[in-house]
Amino acid sequence: GPSGTAEAWESSVEPVGSVDLSAFADNDGNPEASMSIACGETLFVSAQRLDAGFNRVDCDLLIPVNAVTMETYGSPIPLLGSWARQIHLDPKDASGHTIYVLSTGIERVDLETGSVAWALPESVFLENDIGSFQVLSFAVAQDGWFHCGAGAEGQPFDRAIGTPHEEGRRFLRPPGLSGFRD
Repeated sequence: GPSGTAEAWESSVEPVGSVDLSAFADNDGNPEASMSIACGETLFVSAQRLDAGFNRVDCDLLIPVNAVTMETYGSPIPLLGSWARQIHLDPKDASGHTIYVLSTGIERVDLETGSVAWALPESVFLENDIGSFQVLSFAVAQDGWFHCGAGAEGQPFDRAIGTPHEEGRRFLRPPGLSGFRD
């Protein structure tokens, strides 16, 4: 929230702790924390760098937090795209240190080294004619394929790329495309 403090939750409805993220806020004082993922005793919390009008002022970050002390440490990992909105483990990484982050593309992040690279750059979505739709979700199959769903608010249908048909929704699929492979 505006105070720069994020709460940590388990599957219950009670917070298990809080962490001060104000050092990662931009000029509006809000670090815009939205997601987290645990890796060992480290909790990586995503933060967007947005002004009061929700305009991007800097790169999104993954902030390392000690899950025991609930204190930030080390350097945050800067992401390549904007509006990080979903995180999945890389099923091909048995160590569990690599994640995929959906932003304007899909980024591969090594939580151990802090390296970030595009697994699927935004240009791939644009080349596959999703038009003005925004990729809203993705799944990573065991074989490395990304299955992405796209939609736009107020539209009568969702456009999905590489996803199965769901009852009650109309899905469009570009010819010959069943998904994206990393």
